Amino acid sequence: MAELKDITDTNATLANDLKFFQEQIDAAGLTVPKSVQELLNESQKKSSDRVKMFGEVYSQEKERIYH
Repeated sequence: MAELKDITDTNATLANDLKFFQEQIDAAGLTVPKSVQELLNESQKKSSDRVKMFGEVYSQEKERIYH
């Protein structure tokens, strides 16, 4: 269970960091190559999806164990 929580937390941190990085690029008015922009967006989406997936698994396991 702790491993599931750690995976969820790690992916949540990564998603937040990628979002912050994107916000900083936008705020600075920087132009980045389209491939970099796509990579940032894809990475953020995948991390967010993993947070949701592992969060659901963690909740199900917690429910199974404690009820």
